[in-house]
Amino acid sequence: MENEKNALDELLFIKKVIQDSQRIMVDNGINYIVWGLLITFGMLLGYVKFLLNLNFDYIWGWVVIIAIGWSFSLMTYYRRRKPGKETFAGRIMARLWFATGVTMTILGFGGYFTGAIAGQYISSVIAVVLGAAYYISSILYEWKWFKLIGVLWWAGGFVMFYITDLNQLLIMAFLMIIGQVTPGIVFYCKYKNQFGEVK
Repeated sequence: MENEKNALDELLFIKKVIQDSQRIMVDNGINYIVWGLLITFGMLLGYVKFLLNLNFDYIWGWVVIIAIGWSFSLMTYYRRRKPGKETFAGRIMARLWFATGVTMTILGFGGYFTGAIAGQYISSVIAVVLGAAYYISSILYEWKWFKLIGVLWWAGGFVMFYITDLNQLLIMAFLMIIGQVTPGIVFYCKYKNQFGEVK
């Protein structure tokens, strides 16, 4: 009898997570788009800097870009957050992407400044981390193509471990447009269709 009750509780819990996952589709996609465009800009800035041999410290450009991204994300999170109305699945998704962002920030700056990760491999590492985040996200969003985006990031990360010249910056910029900005646009369109405006 106790086993049946536990099984029922587990089923109810799973059902709640599934129902919640349908409601977190209200993400307006703006964060995906902003981050994707910021990183794309950073990659293209690096490409121009190294191609033309311009004299400025590229890493400080990244400090500014990432600071803008984090400021925007935190501002929009606290502006849209409604205490007591956040779903369980929504909390999982928010923490997954927050943890992913923190992980990538630490790997990027910590790896670079300590020399633990050579500069030409940082994009590869970041891409692999993003692959894991998108793949896990696909469980809650229940979009098969979201899983494919995770695989795309993994494949891109693998390729960039071998392509470490200037072309790597262009590959990463391309991945950002396809694997970050595009999902954001899909979210944005879905949000507008459902609510008629973006908050």
